[in-house]
Amino acid sequence: MFFLLSFIQFVDGSENFFMTILVQILKKEWNLNSIQIELLGSLYYIGLFCGAIVAGFACDYYGRRKTTQFGNFVTLITVIWTAFAQNFIQMCIIRALYGFVVGFTIPIGLIISTEICPKEIRGRTLIIIESAHLLGKFYLIFLCFIFLKSLEEGNWRGIAVCQLIPIFIMTLGCLIYMEESPRYLLAQNRLEESIKVINKIGKMNHNQNWVNITENEIEKLQNWQIQAFQNIKKASFFDLFKGYNLSITWRLSVANSNTQFLVAGCSFIIPFIFHSEGFGLIDFFYATLGEIPASFVVYALIDTQKVGRLKIIQLSLFLCCLSTLFIYFFQEKILVFGLAGLLFFSRFTTLASAPLIGESYDTLYRSMGLGFCAAMGRSIGSLAPFVVYEVFLWNKWSVFLIFTGCIFATLIMFVMYPGEKTNSNLDAGQIDENQNNIKNK
Repeated sequence: MFFLLSFIQFVDGSENFFMTILVQILKKEWNLNSIQIELLGSLYYIGLFCGAIVAGFACDYYGRRKTTQFGNFVTLITVIWTAFAQNFIQMCIIRALYGFVVGFTIPIGLIISTEICPKEIRGRTLIIIESAHLLGKFYLIFLCFIFLKSLEEGNWRGIAVCQLIPIFIMTLGCLIYMEESPRYLLAQNRLEESIKVINKIGKMNHNQNWVNITENEIEKLQNWQIQAFQNIKKASFFDLFKGYNLSITWRLSVANSNTQFLVAGCSFIIPFIFHSEGFGLIDFFYATLGEIPASFVVYALIDTQKVGRLKIIQLSLFLCCLSTLFIYFFQEKILVFGLAGLLFFSRFTTLASAPLIGESYDTLYRSMGLGFCAAMGRSIGSLAPFVVYEVFLWNKWSVFLIFTGCIFATLIMFVMYPGEKTNSNLDAGQIDENQNNIKNK
């Protein structure tokens, strides 16, 4: 399961970076105007928005497994089409469709990872899975050195064809080996299926050393299921805006909106800034290297109670602010070094926020809540290419002031975040609520 979830992140990392550099190449090859360039950048995030909306409801209705398998199959079709795209209209459809698929599948990977990991290693396990995103990016950079002459010229179709290899492996692997989340099955009152999945995964991980769940353990599991899920009404979308859920929902929505605007704007405009200053692929590669040590540092700290998720996020966001300000003031003199710092510290934020966000909602609301907050963020992200490209044409360094504002707003949201979730039990809040409801009856 962890290999499959990691492979999904690997494919997302490589394909996301491919989409980042593709706009710059198509600008020259297809002679695109500024509106077409902005539209190509925006359609991907519009697709993300639509995919995130559908994902929350789809994985609650059809399950995590079937939803992920469907998303992976559509990813395969999309990349095949990319390799043979002939004009701007086709590429617009491809960008929107691929954005939809990513918005559809990536939140589900986070949900599954959160639900199947023991609390003591949940953070580190999620970091290992998320780090595959970085490996995918390096894989794509390697392909760029082979197929591209520069950041605006080369055989991009060859890259698309090579992308089919990991995507085919991912799609086939998920069809054969992926299992449903046992916690989701328990929430759906499917205890027997949940036990079968737990035993099957146990045998896969431990070979012949696995001992099936005993009757005593099944009884304890059933009692926990009753405490967590069976004394409550069916989850409603409007429950996201009530009580504790509301305190999470509005903060994550604002934080995601600013973060997605930053990610969309930065991914879209950096190739243009690099090219305008005479930097190439090798400089892009050097800037990305900073993400590697960041992953190791976060891995060492993420499950430490004294440090935890929130402190890592808050400190790294503050340092990201400094990085973008330095780039604005010193411009091309420190562009590569400043971008390396931004990617280094933003990696801390990305890795630490993944387990925190996944743990924030109880199982009944997790997919719905994460889907809604992701959709809110990506709707704002879809505006970024239009804004930052116009600012780039006016004064390219001013885009880093915009990025600083986005980072600072995100920092405020996490300073105000309701609570630390390191080593916390999932659904503890739901169990407490159920017990209070029983007492009040």
